[in-house]
Amino acid sequence: MRRFTALGALAISAAALVLGLATESSAAPATATAQATAVRAAPVHPSVTTFAVANRASSASVRNGGPAFVSGVVALPVSTVSTVLGLSWAGPVERGTRVWVSVREGQRWGAGQALAVEGSTSNGRVVADPLVARAATAVRFRVETPSGRAPRAVRLVSIASPAATADAVAVGASLTSSVPSTSTRTLLSAAAAPTIAAPTVITRAQWGADETRRTGSPAYSQTLRVGFLHHTTGWTTYSQAEAFQFIRALYDWYTTPVAQGGPGYSDMIYNVLVDRFGRVFEGRAGGLDKAVVANQAVGFDRDTFSVAAMGDFESNPLPADTGDAMISSIAQVMAWKLAPFGRDPRGTATLTSTLGGGSSKYRAGQVATIPVIAAHSDVAATTSPGRSLTARLGQIRDLAATLMGLPKPSPAFSLRAGLLARASYLATAGATVAASTTRPMNWVATITSDCLTRTIRVLRGRQAYSGPLDITWNLRDSLGVAVTPGVFRVTLNGTAVDGGQRAAALVTSVRVTAAGGSVPGPCASTPRTRGSSGVLTSVALGHWAEPTAQSAVLVAGTRMSDLAFQLVAAPLAHARHVPMLVIGTTAVPAVVMADLRSRGVVSVIIVGGASVVSPAVDEQLAANGIAVQRIGGPSLAVVAAAVARQIGAPGARGALFVDPIALPAESALASAAAARTGRPVLIISGRAIPAATSAYLAARSVVGGAVVAPPFVLGDALVRSLGAVRVWSTDYSTLALRLAPAGAAGDRVVLVPVRSRMEASVAAATGRALLPMSSDSPSPSVSAWLEQHAEVEEVAAAVPHALVPDAALASLALALATRAPAPFSLASVAIGRRGASVSATPSVPPVPESFVVTGSGWGHGIGLSQAGAYGQAREGRTGEEIVTHYYTDTAVTPVNDMMELAVALLHRVPSASLRTEPTRHGATGAVRVALAGGVTVVGTSADTFGFRFRRGQVLVTRTTAGVKTLVGVTPWVHITWAGTRAAGPLGRRTTLVNVVGPGDSFSDRQHRYRYGTLDVRAIAATSSSPAGLMVLNNVRLHDEYLYGIAEVQASWPLAALQAQIMASRSYAYAQWRNGLRSKCLCHSDDGGGPYYDQTFLGWVKVDEGSYSAAWRAAVDSTLVSPTEGKAITYRGTVITAYYTDSTGGRTRNNEDVWGDAPEPWARSVDDHWSLDPVNSRSFAQWRPRTRTQQSVAAAFGLPDVVTVGVTSRQSSGTALVMQATSSTGATSTISGAAFRRAMELPSLWMWAITPTPAPTA
Repeated sequence: MRRFTALGALAISAAALVLGLATESSAAPATATAQATAVRAAPVHPSVTTFAVANRASSASVRNGGPAFVSGVVALPVSTVSTVLGLSWAGPVERGTRVWVSVREGQRWGAGQALAVEGSTSNGRVVADPLVARAATAVRFRVETPSGRAPRAVRLVSIASPAATADAVAVGASLTSSVPSTSTRTLLSAAAAPTIAAPTVITRAQWGADETRRTGSPAYSQTLRVGFLHHTTGWTTYSQAEAFQFIRALYDWYTTPVAQGGPGYSDMIYNVLVDRFGRVFEGRAGGLDKAVVANQAVGFDRDTFSVAAMGDFESNPLPADTGDAMISSIAQVMAWKLAPFGRDPRGTATLTSTLGGGSSKYRAGQVATIPVIAAHSDVAATTSPGRSLTARLGQIRDLAATLMGLPKPSPAFSLRAGLLARASYLATAGATVAASTTRPMNWVATITSDCLTRTIRVLRGRQAYSGPLDITWNLRDSLGVAVTPGVFRVTLNGTAVDGGQRAAALVTSVRVTAAGGSVPGPCASTPRTRGSSGVLTSVALGHWAEPTAQSAVLVAGTRMSDLAFQLVAAPLAHARHVPMLVIGTTAVPAVVMADLRSRGVVSVIIVGGASVVSPAVDEQLAANGIAVQRIGGPSLAVVAAAVARQIGAPGARGALFVDPIALPAESALASAAAARTGRPVLIISGRAIPAATSAYLAARSVVGGAVVAPPFVLGDALVRSLGAVRVWSTDYSTLALRLAPAGAAGDRVVLVPVRSRMEASVAAATGRALLPMSSDSPSPSVSAWLEQHAEVEEVAAAVPHALVPDAALASLALALATRAPAPFSLASVAIGRRGASVSATPSVPPVPESFVVTGSGWGHGIGLSQAGAYGQAREGRTGEEIVTHYYTDTAVTPVNDMMELAVALLHRVPSASLRTEPTRHGATGAVRVALAGGVTVVGTSADTFGFRFRRGQVLVTRTTAGVKTLVGVTPWVHITWAGTRAAGPLGRRTTLVNVVGPGDSFSDRQHRYRYGTLDVRAIAATSSSPAGLMVLNNVRLHDEYLYGIAEVQASWPLAALQAQIMASRSYAYAQWRNGLRSKCLCHSDDGGGPYYDQTFLGWVKVDEGSYSAAWRAAVDSTLVSPTEGKAITYRGTVITAYYTDSTGGRTRNNEDVWGDAPEPWARSVDDHWSLDPVNSRSFAQWRPRTRTQQSVAAAFGLPDVVTVGVTSRQSSGTALVMQATSSTGATSTISGAAFRRAMELPSLWMWAITPTPAPTA
């Protein structure tokens, strides 16, 4: 078997390529490159050193789940100056394990990097991705496992892969070794059978592979289905000559034996590597023209190949000068490898995982449907190939398809993240529509309101390449005025950049939710939730009723007979607090699948047997990682009884009995009533009670309920035999109101067309009252009902535009807003027990109008109590005495705190601006704005710099005297200014930078920063966060960061300030130790992003009037030396020192709050100081909170509530279990935490819930 050499192309038959066979040609090669032969490198032998690390183990939990970790610092002797570092440890692979490494090159420590966990070796050791560095002299690391079991026997491998003379020679030589061109003629038609030009390859011999390290023989697949794209991580600024050293370092690591701490692979794990200059390197041996099996994607090595980009493209952009060359080479390799097997680079393929566990997202045997050109992250828990390359995957697929001569797809838009985007009122990050395209698009997004006739805003853009398209709207209209809460329609139109063909319009919605201080929108109380089909309506209503649910009930909806199953399933969906989504008989529609993915759904319930929903749907869901529970049966009655068993025994509450075949519209009203009251829907049919219904009633001892049908459907005798009452009216509106709740209707109802089938059956799952509309306004009886029920705050309109135009919704919204809040009780037919009179109106006992809740404390209650610290300081205790009281068995210890923290100031904003200002005294110094790639400008106080997110980059402008100029477009910007440690030639003049985001003003007192440097970085969108700009202040923890902490007032006693500073230093130290967070690129978030760490105001805190010197002095008083500050430690390890505003007399155990493993230093201790109003003016006892009867009843799921009390408390005195009693005698219990959330209370220290009398006539 012949391997590639530097002699040139081999003649390989197309058939051999298709079968992946090794062929031997006796003929001389078609071409020969003597020059390439001349630069054939001698093998370069590495120096491998293994350190058995004497690491420090800790069981200290962090906030998100209680992991354990080991950490250490290893100084590397000069003789082991490294180009690759690797970590391994004993134990099984744990999903969620995190590895963090920082390297010192020379005397400077680099930024920490997170490394992915590759998997386990043959002897059970776990291996992380290697880190490639230029010349490492020391390394510090942290390995963290989620289980709480600390990693054991950690080994650090240092590999010195020296440079070779041939590296520099090779750069100047013509390395033209090539591989055979590939014809698709064997699999495609002759008309579509182009010859794919083979890439020029630097062979293993040319880059100096030490073949003595390779073991075993190559393995081959019979086909290729998918090409995976990876990045190697590590070094990204290597030269052309150093690239040879880079690839040898990787090869040496992967072939380091397990006994020496390495992964012990037989060869390089990638088939092909591409350096930052676009050069292609041969990876695994065995023949690039063959389907060689590599070790690159756990469980998916067969029938795939891999291309690895050399460098870290998660933290770094593609090279500005050679990035396009890298993309072109990757696309050429992909096309050349995929063409013989007829794979469309823009299509998808199915693979079956052969190995689960570790970093794999798929268990063994699970089918994965992924792109033909896929990211490694599509199948593994990794960021590979990094955000910079992931953003270019669409371009790579398009280029590969073009090389293969495939026709361009029709231009089209699709949604990536469900139907409805969401944002809160005045959210600085705006709202992002996550779309995708099949071709690069010139796009126009037109934003309108369902309740306004004018266009709100028009956004335009141009896409560089196909794939993800994130359109961010800043929630402002064309005049720059913030829009009010409501639902806004986004219509996306576009034409292909490369040809001009028009794409079909895509219509989606943005829902702006109310927030503090927001004003009602024009249609906020009457959102339209009806789509153009039952499928779209179910998705819209699901987002309206259950926006955060992570499961769903699925029902068919393509045939009229399917509606009956929807009515049966609706109460189950409401009981589980999940949406009911409509699917096809044989497949899940794309919009529903997108909604399931956006919710993170991992399991669903399908209602209906195989004749209703095909087993193919189960297979489709399983292939997408969603488990299926099916509730089926031979008949509708059997299915209804099975669903009822899942809901639970209703007992004396009975059931709702319907005939959905004879009375589909009326049965939908009954289904909604059943869902709202926690009852099942059971079937009556053919003037009889089916056997399945009778069997269920007998088995569960169910008696009572209501028959929603006239006598000719089920006679009076049979109704009485059920112990039920008849609820019926030939007038649809009257029937709807009879089934609507008596008294409290809840805060939301749904409008449906009169005698509707599709809309009402889907809306039933919301558990809200259904009110019919027959024209552009409700009937008089429905209007009167809405007028009398002031508790109804929102009416979802599941009605078509043709029936109820936008103007009618706006009128209804206005009518709702202007109602008099008069109490009203509507008598309705009882849904009662056996023997109840059909015409009887129940006697409803008086219930309280509201409840008054009193209590103490504010916050989570763990660790230092700020109010308590203030009280203890007033009594004369020292700062160290205070913190060791609140953190059990801890000590105050000096720690080296000279590390820099990246503090997030603005989170994923569309734009930001900056200017320099003086402090209270003196002039302003200069500011330097440096763009990645080398462009640097120096500004003065006369300049304002603007930063805007644009297509994954930062667009930088400079405005001087009203004239704006473009500075450049870049992935990130680094900003320094006079008077800081990083000022350099800018000088020592004390200067502030004023940084503002959307909605801020330079004249505001906040957002001024004196110390450190600033970074402005473009960050890609995630499934839960929009793309935008991150603005980060890089400051030294020792003093610069702490000077800006604004958690307590500087006027407090010194000991209280010192306690806060030591807690803040410890908390920040722990955050730094955990490494940069990918969602914000930060260690600490001042509250504007996905985390709320510590309030950081920068210069404002140091400039706090007459007390400014006091805060600075307090910080300085906790410094032990120029490089050390006082921190709180437990057995030598700095703790994550949580703190809270105040408590109800005792602090809380950490596991009682977050459910994680108990921390020995976070125990409940005395905090009686918080109950002194002198120490806690607002929360020694709260201002009494009044909550309505309706909100309390809804929290407990009861029709009304007479009494509420705490039945169980934790050791801290916080409420653990709450119980409410209804006027019917029914009781319900919920957790104290759930009650606090529902009632929006300051804390769980609730002392009394007192009913207030209902109004009398």
